[in-house]
Amino acid sequence: MRPVQPEDSPLLAELHEASFDTSWKADEFTRMLAQPGMLGYVHIEGEQALGMAFAHAVLDQADIITIAVHPSMRGQGMGRALMETLEKGLAAMGVHHVFLEVRASNRIAISLYESLGYLHQARRPKYYDGIEDGLLMKKSLPTMRMS
Repeated sequence: MRPVQPEDSPLLAELHEASFDTSWKADEFTRMLAQPGMLGYVHIEGEQALGMAFAHAVLDQADIITIAVHPSMRGQGMGRALMETLEKGLAAMGVHHVFLEVRASNRIAISLYESLGYLHQARRPKYYDGIEDGLLMKKSLPTMRMS
């Protein structure tokens, strides 16, 4: 697992398409990566991205933008490893509070987030496509000590 580079955008788009009903294009990843405060990690094997996680930080808060694990790699701990790596990177940037939104029906993701210490904050009716509720979750990160 390593930090995302702009040249990874085509592989990220392929992974996003394999992971979600509505996918982002390579140029959308390129634009996203150019934003200040954006942090992303990717796991690539050969010519294929198998996992990625992105967050956008502003001051001491961050929003998880997306996390994706290739269907062939699910259930093997990659999602947890991506989230833990992303959280460490955010903490190093001075982030104390991390927020994410997840489909209310995505029990596997919700279980992962809860096991990582994310707490339910709110329910957003019909947040996804005007059909499905979204859950807002939050985690407070420990303060990093600088020596």
